Amino acid sequence: MGTIDKALSLLDFFSESQSEIGLSDLARMAGYDKATVLRLMTALADRGFVEQNVKTRDFRLGPALLRLAHIREATLPQRASARPILERMSQESGETVHLLLLGRNHLETIDFIETSAHAMRVYMDAGERIPLHASASGLACLAHMPARDAERALSGALKSYTDHTITDPAEILSRLDDIRETGIAEIDRGFEDDVYGMAAPVFASDGRVTGAVGIATPCSRVTAAFRQTAHAIIRQAANDITRAWGGVAPEGQVAGTAA
Repeated sequence: MGTIDKALSLLDFFSESQSEIGLSDLARMAGYDKATVLRLMTALADRGFVEQNVKTRDFRLGPALLRLAHIREATLPQRASARPILERMSQESGETVHLLLLGRNHLETIDFIETSAHAMRVYMDAGERIPLHASASGLACLAHMPARDAERALSGALKSYTDHTITDPAEILSRLDDIRETGIAEIDRGFEDDVYGMAAPVFASDGRVTGAVGIATPCSRVTAAFRQTAHAIIRQAANDITRAWGGVAPEGQVAGTAA
């Protein structure tokens, strides 16, 4: 791994629940020695990508990221155009809804709405990366990637997040045909205990899968009737977001329907 890759990889450890990290902890998490981490973080701080809390000396994300995020949203207003659709999903489903963008081998959270309709609900962390193999959104993306890309994404060691996480690549790949046929991916307690996820893919202008939109709910509220309603809500949202982003589903299919 090159120096730039190492430096950028350190940023991945920051999240909403872990907004500040000390040097020793960061070195332990990254598997690098403290001298290396200090050198890399100093370089990132010089460019404003991180900064240090003056009292604790812990590192946190810096203002340069806000500038880049503003440029990204101003030129590619994905979050703003999708927000009304997520609000509609939240109202219609009464559950937590989310929109994720496909990264290299993971999903990045672009936006989410946590339901206020129930005291017991699924909570999300804005900075948390979502695995492809253990989430409904990830399975939705894997199902619509070129086969070689899906196989490559599942080629490494797959982390088990719960007792129900599927870590056998062959078993995951065997589920993708059904997901393509129905347009909906579902996963039961794969990423978090007692969370049931459903999602559909979102496509770019060239027909390439670019992310997924979905619903996450406590398992206790999942019934056959709820699944049927949720599937319709998700399909419509995936279709609307794809169109809002100037995308088109492959082979002329409507996003979120059978491919």
